[in-house]
Amino acid sequence: MSERCIVMLGTDMNTPGGITAVIRSYRDGGLFARWPVRVLPTFRHATTGDKLLTAGRALLKFTGWLLRGQVAAVHAHTAARASFWRKSTFLMLGRLAGAKTILHLHDGSFPAYYDKVSPLAQRLIRYVLSHVDQVLVLTPSWADYLQCLVPQARVDVLANFVVPLAQPRTPKPGHILFMGRLWRDKGIFDLIDAAGAVVQHYPHVRFVCAGDGDLPGLRALIAERGLSDYFVLPGWVDGAAKQALQAEADLFVLPSYYEGLPVGVLEAMANGIPVVATDVGGIAEAMNGEAGLLIAPGAPGQLAQALLKLLGDPALCATMAAAGRRRAAAVYSEAAVLGRLSSLYAGLGLLPRVAAADGALEMD
Repeated sequence: MSERCIVMLGTDMNTPGGITAVIRSYRDGGLFARWPVRVLPTFRHATTGDKLLTAGRALLKFTGWLLRGQVAAVHAHTAARASFWRKSTFLMLGRLAGAKTILHLHDGSFPAYYDKVSPLAQRLIRYVLSHVDQVLVLTPSWADYLQCLVPQARVDVLANFVVPLAQPRTPKPGHILFMGRLWRDKGIFDLIDAAGAVVQHYPHVRFVCAGDGDLPGLRALIAERGLSDYFVLPGWVDGAAKQALQAEADLFVLPSYYEGLPVGVLEAMANGIPVVATDVGGIAEAMNGEAGLLIAPGAPGQLAQALLKLLGDPALCATMAAAGRRRAAAVYSEAAVLGRLSSLYAGLGLLPRVAAADGALEMD
């Protein structure tokens, strides 16, 4: 490590998830070519032993960098629960060593988590939030929440960004795309519950549910409901396979119980795919009342009605698709978000790269 770096903490780059997608987008957008970012994974989806080993190795490596004076800043992408405490350890160590500290919160379940923990844990959370140099959140409403919770915290908003598909889309009528972890909190069981009513009216529909999880269990449940002909479970997809599904999607659905600012919704908007999603996290602010329909979480009846409405109204879908493209281009573009992050780095006194780099991911 020849120059003092910005250590970016996140998940292993082979681990599916929103934080991985955000860090990859930073890399692909050229942030690492302009700033001396070094990605340090502190977590990966594996056995408990492997998780502990990943975190332990990261902590040892990070401590060594601190002792050698090689860390200018720590930019920690975090969720709630164990992720918050793990990243907070690195942030507080960085602060003690004189590095700038940025806590970047991505998890829409954080307020619910805060309300459930003990008073001591709440005090520790407030301490961390008030002692980092910058807290970043995804939407203005999150910023308001944290500013009320910890008035002395320095909170700012940095949205996620997405890049539209390079190739033209060829939507297949009735193809409804879900992308995310296939578990309860993402609303996959509500989607299965809603599908029965949808296929009665539109037997040509296909629910393409891409993500990791208990695929055998889900297939068994879908078969039990008599819906096997209507569901496709390709597993977790990325790269060209992900783009192919987005190119074919007629609608995008995300009936989550908790969200931050989901990349999947932003990608659907940028690509002109009408969205049906729950009114959680930053989704309503992202869609701005124009890019799709909002429903309550845990309401499969509402979900079915929203899907039926869009499937039966191509003109409304076209209007929402155009609105989503405009909104994504104006607010969630690569140039706008990475320019904002570069300004935040500079405002903390961090220095860009001394010489041009090739933009390749720096990772340990």
